[in-house]
Amino acid sequence: VGRYPVSAVERVEVLPEETSLSYGFSADQRVINFVLKPNITINALEGRVGAPEEGGSTTPRPSGQRLFVNGDTRISLDGEASFRPPILESERDIIFVGDPDVGRLRTVSSEQNNWNVGFSAGTEVFWGAVATVSGSFDRTNDTSFLGPDLTTEDTPLEQFQQTDDWNVGLSVVSALAPTTWNFTANHNVVDIDIDTDFNDLNENNDPVLFLRRTSAKRRVSEADFVVNSKLTDLAAGPLAVTGQVGVAGER
Repeated sequence: VGRYPVSAVERVEVLPEETSLSYGFSADQRVINFVLKPNITINALEGRVGAPEEGGSTTPRPSGQRLFVNGDTRISLDGEASFRPPILESERDIIFVGDPDVGRLRTVSSEQNNWNVGFSAGTEVFWGAVATVSGSFDRTNDTSFLGPDLTTEDTPLEQFQQTDDWNVGLSVVSALAPTTWNFTANHNVVDIDIDTDFNDLNENNDPVLFLRRTSAKRRVSEADFVVNSKLTDLAAGPLAVTGQVGVAGER
């Protein structure tokens, strides 16, 4: 819901403490209910630009979204991109003794390009329960200049990092009843690849350009199932019991 435009929200409700218990949370937490407008279609294109008062690195951020809501049926698709140019040491008046031009081959702030897309779809599935499937993909490319390449002296050594972040989720929430239940599951994949240029000397003591490649991977999966059942009414309020089971794994 954090990806939905504000204009799609009809009202926001902060529900009482007992609602938190029925969803498996502690008594000192609250459930916030976002009520969407019952029938709305939104197509939006936006563009933002961020820039410092001086020194470059102007960052454009175009984005777009389509949201369709019809009762319990919701379909959303959105995307955003941002492009941040690098800031060189020479642009910040950083000068090195003996080689004043090296600043144009080093970055204070790396070049960074980011693309993000997301979707969600929700509808009633059975017995009044509403299921929501969501997913997102985020790619970030980050390029830094590390100084002059000794084999050419006019081009920089570079470090390039690409980070891919995938996330898919499923939630199913039952209709309000004396016995309610909800199921949530999520799977997250993060892949990081880093290519780094560096110079070394060969057998003739001449500089040679090499490439060092490293990578890291992370997989996280989790699922929770919560059941809450109202047993009876007491003077202080309803007596209910909550059961919760979950599983999580990471590698």
